Amino acid sequence: MPLLFFGKKGDHYKEIYNRIIMKLNLLALLLGVFMWVTIAPNASALIPDRRKDQFSTEEAWYAVPTPYSLPGLGSGFIFAGLYTNMGESHVDALVAVMTGALTAKSVGLMDVHLIDETLVLNYFYSEIETITVNGYNGRGLDTAADDYNIYQIGDGSGSGGQISLKLAEQRLQFYYVGFTSSSTLQSVKDKDSNVLFETDGAEATTAKSKTTGAILDLTDDWSDPRAGLRASFTRAGAEGLESDSTAPEQYTEDVNVTMYIPIGKQSVWLFNYYTSDAVVTKEGLTDRTTLRSLMFGDVDCTTSADPTACESTIEQSLDDTVAANQYGTSSSLGGPGRLRAFPFARFRGAHTQFYGTEVRWNLTDEKTAFNFWLIKDVRTSIQLAAFHEQGSVAETKEDLSLAHKTSTGLGFRLVTGSGLVWRMDVAHGEDGNATQVIVSYPWGEPLF
Repeated sequence: MPLLFFGKKGDHYKEIYNRIIMKLNLLALLLGVFMWVTIAPNASALIPDRRKDQFSTEEAWYAVPTPYSLPGLGSGFIFAGLYTNMGESHVDALVAVMTGALTAKSVGLMDVHLIDETLVLNYFYSEIETITVNGYNGRGLDTAADDYNIYQIGDGSGSGGQISLKLAEQRLQFYYVGFTSSSTLQSVKDKDSNVLFETDGAEATTAKSKTTGAILDLTDDWSDPRAGLRASFTRAGAEGLESDSTAPEQYTEDVNVTMYIPIGKQSVWLFNYYTSDAVVTKEGLTDRTTLRSLMFGDVDCTTSADPTACESTIEQSLDDTVAANQYGTSSSLGGPGRLRAFPFARFRGAHTQFYGTEVRWNLTDEKTAFNFWLIKDVRTSIQLAAFHEQGSVAETKEDLSLAHKTSTGLGFRLVTGSGLVWRMDVAHGEDGNATQVIVSYPWGEPLF
């Protein structure tokens, strides 16, 4: 093994080896803190008690159209049938049809307890007819707000599952996610929706991913925490399935830490720190001729309404793909998760760093059951929120400190007993204002 540490290739193996050691050290730290909290005398006094049962079995269902608005992806309606805690069990079932910018169908079976309150299984399957995505030209923070094209992707499908080991009222969790997806680029339009070209003969992009993670949750509640600390480490790997895949084989390592400071009896002030780093273990294709054929098929820009724009779009896309295949791509910024003032996946690079703070005022704090035939649940809280976020992406870690983008805004949320959080956030940033409408908290907090 030491012989691998000589030369350029040895440096690559050494970096991977060091990252593995770092991951093992972090895992040991999480286990050590958990054992100290659960075993050491008086240590439990340092963390809040759980406010309620962490494995609710109260039935809830939704069978109504739900709007979504995600700048960079578009808007539309989700016609969903969601039944949580079926028959007062833990099992949840989902059937959804999405319209608008995203035309798709999904089914899911979640929270299946193989071992009660310990070993839990989730499964999802989706078929995507079409999805339109704003693809910003270039990587890093220097991209312009109006320098993007609209990519229409279709003929897609995806399936996968998650298995989780949950211990001590979900205070310590380990999980594994496996997912396989496939899709085809159908057409590219400019930002004004004028067709630049359609891709006849482009090959489907097929990839698989696997994610492992650990969570240490020292808060007062898993789904709606108001005091304590939560830390997680995630490693997500991706690789192409075809031997000539355009995609690199890479993995990302994400660290996410959130502190919850109570304000009075009901409200909370949050602080979040997040990093994501990409590591390429096998470069993807970097030959531009081969990439062009695989990605764009037989596109002939001379027949386009705007040949110059068509050719420029292809060349810029090839530039970004070559960079991604060399450096890898970490978790992006922009959208409902982080930097909410910017469109979905607005900023991309090999490394990501993010800081955020949010105050949540709980206007109500009671359990109010409601049943309107097609909707049945328990309202537990109505929230107002104010937040400020700062983030950066770069191809090297050293460049993360050179520049950043900020996002500031207000939000409204309805929290339910089933664990759903109906959220609308309005944020302001350098690009202007953006409104995010979605079901879930930001910053990677759990949906269920």
